[in-house]
Amino acid sequence: MANILNDISRKIPWIRSSKPLAIPDDLRIQQAGIQFDPDRHELQYIWLNMVEQEAGQIYSGYRVIRLLQLKYIPMDVRRDAGLLQKMRTALRGVYGAGVNLVYLAAGIFDPAIGIVQCYGVTSFAETRDSAAERSRRDLAVLKSTLAGAYRQTRLEPLTVEIAEWIVKALQTMSFPIVTVGHPDPRENARGGDAKLNDPLAGSTQ
Repeated sequence: MANILNDISRKIPWIRSSKPLAIPDDLRIQQAGIQFDPDRHELQYIWLNMVEQEAGQIYSGYRVIRLLQLKYIPMDVRRDAGLLQKMRTALRGVYGAGVNLVYLAAGIFDPAIGIVQCYGVTSFAETRDSAAERSRRDLAVLKSTLAGAYRQTRLEPLTVEIAEWIVKALQTMSFPIVTVGHPDPRENARGGDAKLNDPLAGSTQ
């Protein structure tokens, strides 16, 4: 990770530093895998067996990530002046329930699938089964929260094809972009501008 960040800093002038970035080696992935549902030909979850060091303590266990693909959202959502406020309210509800939200966007052009947007959750526990069960409950909370805010939105499990592409990308791509938090503009949308490009309203499939 330190090598990757240092490579990025050399390519982007405004984050260059005279000293290499000091990134602690405090997170190790022992094993990783993906669990599919053989009957439905879709992804159940991605799992990681990991060891983390923090504040002198060592934590060992499993992290499970479950994802749902945003397949459809009505076009009229783009004209909703309260779109950002709805998302802010939904996020508050999810975090209030103790759910760790994951948002993933990928451009899959080989094969020609297009832009894939995923909402999901991540859960940590001492055993893989416990992490999987906790993540299942958390995903149900996320799905019901988003369905309440955007009633005609359709979220579906990832196909095996998309899931395998994402896992391969995470393993091989040198510079994925990772962010913490969610954009929170100072002003909400005020009118019905159809050219508004909000990530949540970007899918019309």
